[in-house]
Amino acid sequence: MADYTVISSVSRALLHILEKHMIPEVLQNQESIALCSPEEKGNMQLYIHLYHISECREMIQNYQGYQLGADLQMHDSRFLYLYYLFTAVSASEIRFRAIEEQNILGKVIQIMNDHHTLDIPDFSGKNQPPEAGIPVSMMNLSQEEMSKIWSSLQMKQKLALYYQIGPVELESETSDEIKRITDTEISIGERNFS
Repeated sequence: MADYTVISSVSRALLHILEKHMIPEVLQNQESIALCSPEEKGNMQLYIHLYHISECREMIQNYQGYQLGADLQMHDSRFLYLYYLFTAVSASEIRFRAIEEQNILGKVIQIMNDHHTLDIPDFSGKNQPPEAGIPVSMMNLSQEEMSKIWSSLQMKQKLALYYQIGPVELESETSDEIKRITDTEISIGERNFS
């Protein structure tokens, strides 16, 4: 079941997979990578920022609510796309800074390519089955689209990666009672023939 925690679960799964494959080879430790906006100040080398969430309209038309037993039907789920920005920051000397940042972003691309679908463990503690096979794709944004993202952050544009994850299902908590047809009545009018 994908409840309201599914969005944060995707972010945590991303963080986990990057930590697993980047520390200590590319990043020093867990404090070097964070789920936060690049405008936040800190000692991070890699920022993972969820900058946009949108509804997957194609799934709305094809998805029907499902039944919980004979008398209940769940409301339709929402299917979402999650958009992430990855930014690298180096504290090295100026002459080495660009190389280090490019190495960090190169490793992110490699990891995302190797894990082009994401498995989301149950972080809720409710012993729910993990969500598996959520698509991960690199986005090719125009200069105008990238500029809008950075201006919304009120920051000068930096070299960054942009990824879309989803569709991710967020299930409803609400159900409706279903009334079953128990009998039918058919009446046929009489005709007069003369």
